[in-house]
Amino acid sequence: MMFIKRVAPVLLAIMLLMCLAVQASAAATQKLVIAHWHFGRPEVKNMMQAAIDSFVAKYPDVEIEMITPGTSNASFIEGVKVRLAGGVQLDIVGVDIPKRQSFVRSGLLLDLEPLMKLDSTFERHMFYPWVWDGYRVGNGLYGIPDVINHRQVFVRGQVLNEAGIAMPGNDWTWDEFVSIARKVTRDTSGDGKNDVFGMEGYRLWWDFWPVFAWGGGLYKVNAAGQVELAITSPETIEAFETFAALESQAGIVTSPAVERAYGGRVNMIKTGQIAMYIGDVYGLLQEESEFSATLEPTLRLFPKVKTQPVVGFTNGWAITSQTPNKELAWKFLNHLTSRAVMMEGRVKYGSIGARMDVNSQANLFPGLDRSLVQQIMFGLSRMDIDLHAHQGQGPWDNVTAVTNATDRMRAQEAPVRTILESIEPVLKSNLQEYLQEMAARYQLGPGR
Repeated sequence: MMFIKRVAPVLLAIMLLMCLAVQASAAATQKLVIAHWHFGRPEVKNMMQAAIDSFVAKYPDVEIEMITPGTSNASFIEGVKVRLAGGVQLDIVGVDIPKRQSFVRSGLLLDLEPLMKLDSTFERHMFYPWVWDGYRVGNGLYGIPDVINHRQVFVRGQVLNEAGIAMPGNDWTWDEFVSIARKVTRDTSGDGKNDVFGMEGYRLWWDFWPVFAWGGGLYKVNAAGQVELAITSPETIEAFETFAALESQAGIVTSPAVERAYGGRVNMIKTGQIAMYIGDVYGLLQEESEFSATLEPTLRLFPKVKTQPVVGFTNGWAITSQTPNKELAWKFLNHLTSRAVMMEGRVKYGSIGARMDVNSQANLFPGLDRSLVQQIMFGLSRMDIDLHAHQGQGPWDNVTAVTNATDRMRAQEAPVRTILESIEPVLKSNLQEYLQEMAARYQLGPGR
């Protein structure tokens, strides 16, 4: 009995020390939760996991969890908002322009400018200058660009060769484009139905930016320098009526029915049934992509009508305003967008990073016309980004309205003008917000 009385205090002390040690260990472990709509894609998840592993190797007391609160644009935006509204931890979110707009409007993102200025190790000067513009609102910076997306025209040389057509140059016109599409479109099976087509229709309509070749758009700058609604302008209507004629009358652009009949647009591209298609430049680097270099496509600028549009935008990362770990979150983003990680991650898994010192490496992307890629990357101005990509034109409501309208036009539910007039109220109601954001973004003057 005396032994138990003597030992009991010692045992209690040991147990207390063990509890304190466990608590101390738990307190020492910091956790970050990161959300992205593409974490369900193996190449994106693997890229991120590699970046996490190299970060945790430096900081072993950090735990990082990846989540996907939604896979579509709308479901991801809603999933992030619901999680933060419920007080559930979320430190870093993937963003592009429409997601950034929605989250900033709701006060959900942290201004990164103060953190960036305090961190002398962050190599801001190594990023393409224009990539920051999609994340700036007033004096605030609400994200770090990571991946560059350039959507241009890809031409299957093999399909053109089979039709006896030479590869066009970057200075080609719309008339040349239509002529090539007509010559390529043909019936190879003898059943009286075309099974090879000049152009795929989905992205020609859905991406919206080809409309800029006609001088159309959602908004435009008038002669007085003011931004006004342009969705029902003669130029916008002419562009969409041209697409409709090529698809439903000439039959040289694939319709939804044709794409379904042949297993979808991706399958048609891979099987050589589509000669020209619109896609992201980085798709050339992905072996499983419909734009893969294994298809040996040639990258070309969109043909000139009245102008020759160039579209570019970025995906990136932002820190939530509710994170309890903003310094740690920033440290991870600095790591994620560093040259070493971008070389081992983005490049390895097939995408183009936002850093000049990564993309300038010799023979990095053997499938690309490097001179053209560099021309696009350095040639874009902030107005190109905002006015030559529908993602940059106002709130997410605009994108939804335009997407629904293009689906209706392709289905020929009503005349082009009627359908475009039906979405005017949405675009008009968002015009003031669009103007306010543009004014705030450019008040710092050129060079920022």
